[in-house]
Amino acid sequence: MMLKRASVYVIYAVCVAGACALLVAGVLAYFVVSLDTRNGGIQDGLGRHLEPIPYLVQALLPMSGDWPGFMWWAIDMVVFWGGLTLLYQLFQLSQRIKDSMPTPSGPTGMVGQSSSLDRKR
Repeated sequence: MMLKRASVYVIYAVCVAGACALLVAGVLAYFVVSLDTRNGGIQDGLGRHLEPIPYLVQALLPMSGDWPGFMWWAIDMVVFWGGLTLLYQLFQLSQRIKDSMPTPSGPTGMVGQSSSLDRKR
């Protein structure tokens, strides 16, 4: 039972760390822009060269500004939404493990409730 309880906490830690990693990667990819002095352009927080968004893409997707290209945008979407899905599945697994653990026995009731020990007296 201790191993199951420990595995639940390890899965919780993995979920929190994964959510933080996705948040940091998302902020670096979409909100951090810097000047690339070597190549004379701009780049995002992940070091990818940014270029103006084509008009057709602007009409189809709600984007503005610069982007690293369609392939990187697709990879970003797969990593972000796939990562969120994986983290959700891990969290659900931890809940199933937690639900399969037996509940502790003994006089564990709310204050004011009679327990099985009180009824025997």
